Amino acid sequence: MEVKCEYCGSLIPDDAAVCPNCGAPNANMNRAAASTPRTIAELEQWYKDRGLPPYETTRFFIGINCKEPKAFGIYQDGDKFIVYKNKADGTRSVRYKGTDEDYAVNELFLKLKSEILNQKEHTQSRQTTSSQTHKKKDLGFNGDWLKSVFQLGAIIIGMIVGIYFLVTSISAHIWLMIGGIVLALLIFFIGRKIFRNHKIIVTVVAFLVLAAAVVFSLMHGHYRHTPIYYWYNDLPYVWYDDDYYTYDYDSNDYMPLSEEDVPEDLRTSSDEYRTGSGSDFGSAPDFTESSHYDDSSWSDSINFSSDNDDHDFDWGSDNDWDFGDTDWDSDW
Repeated sequence: MEVKCEYCGSLIPDDAAVCPNCGAPNANMNRAAASTPRTIAELEQWYKDRGLPPYETTRFFIGINCKEPKAFGIYQDGDKFIVYKNKADGTRSVRYKGTDEDYAVNELFLKLKSEILNQKEHTQSRQTTSSQTHKKKDLGFNGDWLKSVFQLGAIIIGMIVGIYFLVTSISAHIWLMIGGIVLALLIFFIGRKIFRNHKIIVTVVAFLVLAAAVVFSLMHGHYRHTPIYYWYNDLPYVWYDDDYYTYDYDSNDYMPLSEEDVPEDLRTSSDEYRTGSGSDFGSAPDFTESSHYDDSSWSDSINFSSDNDDHDFDWGSDNDWDFGDTDWDSDW
């Protein structure tokens, strides 16, 4: 599709950034989504929302005409918007100078996003190199085998104690899986170092520990989130998520019971009073209609996604911005 250039009147492709005849920006170009900053103020807010370091650290100056070497920036001068790059030797390369604020902002915005990813990549590379350099020292492999045995024993005991307390929490099945994975990795790496002549056995043991952790975690997560119904002394009871509930006809909802309020016979001989489902409760509704029931699966409690399309550009405290990694010799 072609559109008319607002400056020289010639027909140009609608996806062209500038007019090939006069060089003017194409105001009809759909360059970005609605959430993309289109003004200097919006770009400044986007920068703050990402948690990025100060301008002096990133060397991206928004709304500022920085005269120092090694700097990207955008600022307004009268009715003109200027996008620039100051090279390492202090010379300036002007990327855009014109009246189209939307276009100018988008130019620096794309460069900023590119540099964020570049800095994250360099940070990860530095951390990986540092981790590999100190790996043997960090894992205590420089000691003798007896020291390693005590280390492994202490780690296993700590894991057991940690899991014991964590299984009482609301996300016990998740922690059980995490603990099993960590324990399997420790057995694999440290065990293969100690028992060098039995690496295959150590590998099999580590795999079995990992498999058991995954299976028990899945079973525990499903079991805890499946209501179990009981009928005791003409009253409905439900066991769900490690708690007992009974139906309160005044509030028309199930209410949790303290441990001392649960009938002893129900605790010690629960199978005798178990019923098939909430439909056997008569006027009491099924527990799945209660406000205490959570219909999300156990895996939903870990969410690695984000509703923010810009989450890849969020800056964290574990990242280290080093503008020395930036190419300061090119024009852009």
